[in-house]
Amino acid sequence: MSFFTRPRIRNANYDKVLYYVDKMLSESDRYCRCHRCRLDASALALNTLPPHYYVDSGREDDKSLGSSWILIEIAVREALERVNSAPHHERPDIAGHDGPEAPPYVVVDTGTEG
Repeated sequence: MSFFTRPRIRNANYDKVLYYVDKMLSESDRYCRCHRCRLDASALALNTLPPHYYVDSGREDDKSLGSSWILIEIAVREALERVNSAPHHERPDIAGHDGPEAPPYVVVDTGTEG
């Protein structure tokens, strides 16, 4: 963290969940990859995990904070299954279709701004 960067409050599980959602979607064609389904799965997974807030120091050891990877994996798998069973859009009829058009996958964590 540079001298001019202000410290921020962050949820350690936030980045881990986003990473694992992308990992799961890249490894399986089972789930819709549209923007809305990614957001829904991320929100559901984060809501099942306890928050682990910390002040971002910019150090590499900040990445070790938060829930264990096995808890992240379980939360994300369950969230993806739930979203897959009831997506907020029509199911595509064509295999490989990623659902409705969406902007690039960008998520803003407004709940952890300090």
